[in-house]
Amino acid sequence: MDATMREATVGEILLETLQTSQPTHTETAYDEVLREVSARVGDQGSIGKADIGALVVWKRSTATAPWSKKLMNTPDAKVREITARAFNLVNDSSKSIPNAGDEARQLLRGIPGLGGGGAIASAVLLAMSPTRMAVWDRRVNKSLKALGRTPKGRRHHYRNYLEIVVDLVEEMQDAIVEGQTVVPRQVDLALYHAAGKPEVLDQLRASVRSAEQARD
Repeated sequence: MDATMREATVGEILLETLQTSQPTHTETAYDEVLREVSARVGDQGSIGKADIGALVVWKRSTATAPWSKKLMNTPDAKVREITARAFNLVNDSSKSIPNAGDEARQLLRGIPGLGGGGAIASAVLLAMSPTRMAVWDRRVNKSLKALGRTPKGRRHHYRNYLEIVVDLVEEMQDAIVEGQTVVPRQVDLALYHAAGKPEVLDQLRASVRSAEQARD
């Protein structure tokens, strides 16, 4: 096939989606809460109930679920003891991103509201390590389905997700000419925005089919 007529790669599609959907700078007003919480976590080495509550709002989740009462009845010292251990794990550069995220994710299961599907837990982990962790949610999953890369399992779902994210980091990095470094957070943002654009999902499916045909 003529190179000028080839399908765009998954990395190229995700990179373009990110660049056309996000402001060119990172100082978006919406993420002010995330940046503020992340700064405090970096200073304190743990996260408490108040900042978990802020991340619930940032993630556009609900604080009226039964777990919210359980969280408020949990001593903040216990929450911080668990999250301090998780903080050390996700920032341990001797561990791979998927393994560090998985170990920290398992610890957070001990905190009310941070079990279940993992959307809020992943937001907490991102606040702890903005350059290594990534957010998981239903929109991200929608894009991964288009790619045929839905993470399997339940107990270690977040690790499996991060393994996919790390692969996509490399694919997006390959699409960059020079001067930028892709981090996992940019992958989840690209997937999030792609989920709301049917034409982009179609592009992703076509790219996957093209790559499969090229291998055959």
